[in-house]
Amino acid sequence: MPSEPIVAYFDGLAEPSPGISCAGWVCEGLNIRGHKHVGNGTNNQAEYQAALSCLRAIYKSGYRGCVNLRGDSQLVVKQFNNDYACHSDLLIPLLAQLRKAGTFFEELTLEWVPREANDAADAQSRAAYVAFTGHQPPERARKPKATPVPNRWAELGPPGGDLNDAFPVLEEQA
Repeated sequence: MPSEPIVAYFDGLAEPSPGISCAGWVCEGLNIRGHKHVGNGTNNQAEYQAALSCLRAIYKSGYRGCVNLRGDSQLVVKQFNNDYACHSDLLIPLLAQLRKAGTFFEELTLEWVPREANDAADAQSRAAYVAFTGHQPPERARKPKATPVPNRWAELGPPGGDLNDAFPVLEEQA
């Protein structure tokens, strides 16, 4: 039976993308945090590098149990979990490295979290940028909260009828 997982967070940034790439990570269960410049590349490459750097730091601490790695990169999480295919020649080797790194632990899970839940790792990646460039990176744009859209399907009733019943023609407004 797997041990109780430790929770760790990762975040990467590239400014611009592609550009200066930095990684940050925080593992509260082991009191590990860190950041570093990881070269030049895209934001997605920086996110992968951050996840790998986080796992490397956990491994160096001597921990080999279960790890729940959390990040705000849907791409990294979904590619690792096989929800998205990876076709990028830049990312395929990083995904392979991440999967290989997972074999050094009892279990590795990746989980997406919203940006707001990843602030500590974000602060670490920004600290790496400041250490490398001497100035702050631009603020990340926060997406506005989505406005709920009414469920028009509920108005259509049960299936049946013809195609026009399922997709009503919108009348032009004068």
